[in-house]
Amino acid sequence: MPATENVLVSIAFGTALLVLAGGMALKLPPRGGDSSWGAHPVRMRLIRGRRRRRVWIAGLLALLGVLIPAGDIWLTAYRDPRGFAVYVLAVLGLSVWLLWLGLLEGLASMASVARENRRQDLE
Repeated sequence: MPATENVLVSIAFGTALLVLAGGMALKLPPRGGDSSWGAHPVRMRLIRGRRRRRVWIAGLLALLGVLIPAGDIWLTAYRDPRGFAVYVLAVLGLSVWLLWLGLLEGLASMASVARENRRQDLE
């Protein structure tokens, strides 16, 4: 595949990541929490933690959405092996960090559902 087609693919992928990050940013839970949760301090701490993780996920997605095409354009123009190594390590590092935050968010959501189910069973 010619270099210009590679750059177009990375621009399309980066744009998709930016759109996904923007969609996630629009769907963030409210800062003060939902009124159905009540004002219990533990619940408010859980809501703040969930919001903070989701903000980080959206921010990292946006950063990857900019870094992937920018790095690909730069590497196509300059062909620097050291720059390529730094670029790949940065993208992999951010991807692993994003994966870790996603796993934590999934575990927190599962724990929240299990806790809510236990609460309903006790009532």
